[in-house]
Amino acid sequence: MVTLSEIQMRMRDALLSAEAKPLDDILGSTAGRFEIHRRHFAKSITAALEKTFPAVVSLVDARFFAFAADAFIRSKPPVSPCLSEYGAELPEFLAAFPACACLPYLPDVARLEWAIHTAYHAHDSAAGESALFHPSLRHLVSRFPVHRIWNVALGRAEGPVDLSSGPVRLMIYRAGDDVSVEVLTETEFRVHRALVECGDFALVAHATSELYPGFDIDATFGRLKARNVLAQSPAISEDAR
Repeated sequence: MVTLSEIQMRMRDALLSAEAKPLDDILGSTAGRFEIHRRHFAKSITAALEKTFPAVVSLVDARFFAFAADAFIRSKPPVSPCLSEYGAELPEFLAAFPACACLPYLPDVARLEWAIHTAYHAHDSAAGESALFHPSLRHLVSRFPVHRIWNVALGRAEGPVDLSSGPVRLMIYRAGDDVSVEVLTETEFRVHRALVECGDFALVAHATSELYPGFDIDATFGRLKARNVLAQSPAISEDAR
């Protein structure tokens, strides 16, 4: 006799199986209802991924994305009932997916879209990358002009895109009810990362003045403050520079 726990485990596995009618032996005449549920399960998760990664969908078209999403869902099924939390592993999956090998920039487009997605849903009171920053702030480095590819894919800019115009370093953050993506210079990016790693404005300001003479650290801090992405305001004495 099949136990309840065995039925539950088989149903879980059957949701992700490519096998036709995998539960006919235990569900009998009700197996058709399970097939409806199985199709709805895949479609609802794919729809959630399409909403999170619209530029990726645009770049590969909806049919191919559904094919890739199906393989992703089977290999990395959701572990949370909240679908807005699902998709973090899709960029790495696409990087290893043989059918995407001809689009080397695609994983970074997905990484950008995941950063945008998580920035949008970040809680104001949660801890960010650093205690200095608003929780929505994200950073991304790509060897491709991924922000341009993203904008063109969504119809916000005209192509073509020169793929050799990278690398780019991006700052992603929530501004009101929207998310902004801005390009940083290499030095700005290094200053940002130093703030994330050490969390000390004065120390970063001093190190920057030593490593990059002439760089306007006040302008960088001012830009962060103007975007409301600083959880703390920089208080730096002249001696620290």
